[in-house]
Amino acid sequence: HLLAMGRIVPWSEVAKHDSVHDCWVVLHDKVYDLTQFLGQHPGGAKVIAKWAGKDGTASFAAIHPEAITQQLSQEAFMGEVDKSTSPTERAAVPARDEEVVLPPMQTCLNSYDFEAVARRRLQKETLDYLTSAADDEVTFRENSAVFSLVWLRPAILVDVKEVDTTCRILGAASSFPAYISSVALGKLYHPDGECGLAIGAEKI
Repeated sequence: HLLAMGRIVPWSEVAKHDSVHDCWVVLHDKVYDLTQFLGQHPGGAKVIAKWAGKDGTASFAAIHPEAITQQLSQEAFMGEVDKSTSPTERAAVPARDEEVVLPPMQTCLNSYDFEAVARRRLQKETLDYLTSAADDEVTFRENSAVFSLVWLRPAILVDVKEVDTTCRILGAASSFPAYISSVALGKLYHPDGECGLAIGAEKI
């Protein structure tokens, strides 16, 4: 590892290691041999292997802090990439479709409305993660089914000039009858990640 610290690796060398059997990936201008790590990656080998011999920084940074690379074995670090030899087109994650016109916030009346907008804005990989669940997804389907059984009784001719939305959720006071479920990989759907969720929750 100490020898690799001062080593400069040209892009031509990185490009040679472009398979699951020989997988070098550039992350934040540092070159890592992730061949042995592929089988240990919680998200599976494919998500890393597709960046073999390329710059995977954009995909990596959307999910992980840079410091997490310190958990890799010392032997995995191959050196700093030679930026002067960078290819003209470096691999990157496709940007979200910023051209999609967002509807006025007040027209989104429930969670399904927000989901419909998200499906038009987010990348497929992001949607696949957010709309999936663990194992056979039985609990996920049951949660959705139970939620659909909750009906609101309409109130006619009631003064709604002042509405109090405060309530208690699992014994805790809340200003609004909704909460943000714990979910990982916040940066997949917004650069602010979990910090953005916390800021949004504080404003409600």
